[in-house]
Amino acid sequence: MVQLENIFANDGVGLKEELVNILISAGNIVRLEGVISPESETPSRIYDQDEDEFVMIARGYAELEFEDERGAWNKVKMIDGDYTYIPAHLKHRVIKTKQGTVWLALFYTK
Repeated sequence: MVQLENIFANDGVGLKEELVNILISAGNIVRLEGVISPESETPSRIYDQDEDEFVMIARGYAELEFEDERGAWNKVKMIDGDYTYIPAHLKHRVIKTKQGTVWLALFYTK
């Protein structure tokens, strides 16, 4: 039976940390996550992942930083509909989110 769900069902009120739901998973090849963020101005840990990532803000606001080849951090602001590709091992972190920001994150290996 087909089950209908809605990525906007949780508005993020009362969340203390990100709520991550795995929407699709195909072993170690591909994973689609739906993420809901609380309001935060505390930078996340630095991610240095083995997978490539396509990330999109479905609704909300976030600021991310990416480390360049010189070791400097460059800020990117994302709003509704913005998306980016993050290659494996590109160091990055989330530095700010608005309450209820909804992300789709597709992780995959080549």
